[in-house]
Amino acid sequence: MFSPDGRFVYVSAEEDDKLEVIDVAARKLVAQLKVGNRPRGIAFTPDGAKAYVACERADTVYVLDARQHRILGTIKAGPRSNGLAMHRTASACT
Repeated sequence: MFSPDGRFVYVSAEEDDKLEVIDVAARKLVAQLKVGNRPRGIAFTPDGAKAYVACERADTVYVLDARQHRILGTIKAGPRSNGLAMHRTASACT
């Protein structure tokens, strides 16, 4: 999933617990975050400040600082949560 400004792409591994952040222009890995098992859906706030990652086998959504590429916290989700949607007027929340 590309960040709203297109500078970064967030890549999840279906059978892993890692999320990789790639700088598109530099074609370089800039962060590797350990999240819950099987990260799937990724959604960004419209301003690009935060990203939310649904981890299907962890039943958890990870809240990320999408500018510093670090984990801010988690939100308990329902069983097998794997998709996210972000409203275009959503504000950054935890």
